[in-house]
Amino acid sequence: MRHAFVHFDLNTSAFDEVRRFYETLFDWTFVDVDVGGNGPYAQIRPPSGPGGGLQPNPMPSAPSQWVPYVGVEDLRATLEQVRKAGGTIIVDYMPTGFGAQAIVQDPGGTQLGLVEMTRKRTRESLEHILC
Repeated sequence: MRHAFVHFDLNTSAFDEVRRFYETLFDWTFVDVDVGGNGPYAQIRPPSGPGGGLQPNPMPSAPSQWVPYVGVEDLRATLEQVRKAGGTIIVDYMPTGFGAQAIVQDPGGTQLGLVEMTRKRTRESLEHILC
């Protein structure tokens, strides 16, 4: 899992319509998840490969977009490497139910999610999918 793409979030301004689109287009399964009152969130479970999530765009003025996440072993150390390499931290270290995540931007302006999985069950699940 180290430095591999492990998850993709789709931030959208048309949650219900986009969900129906991908259910029809790719036959993906969506599972609603309670994210503590922060609006709807649905896990995307494709038949193979990394899964993802569908959520209302947290930045309404930004366009709807996919955000890929790369798995890292030590998120805090990786964020320091981002800074030293000339990148920008868009969303700093944020604890989650499965570990922690952040959003960074490279010098060219492309954003990327970073995720540290600390729950053993989550890591094993992802390793099974990616192998």
